[in-house]
Amino acid sequence: MTEEQIYIEAGRIIQIAMGREKVKRGRGRKAKTDWRANEDPLGYWCGVEAIVALVRAAHD
Repeated sequence: MTEEQIYIEAGRIIQIAMGREKVKRGRGRKAKTDWRANEDPLGYWCGVEAIVALVRAAHD
């Protein structure tokens, strides 16, 4: 598994763990729908890095 594939899979796992539901903000034509993982980008990337570190440790 390449480094890029590890990050892609880790990103999917964290999106599922954070709740993959959509969050709606605003009303009418200016309403915005976003993924829950995008609401907390720091938490998302910390989780991704943690999973990548675990995968690396398991392979070493």
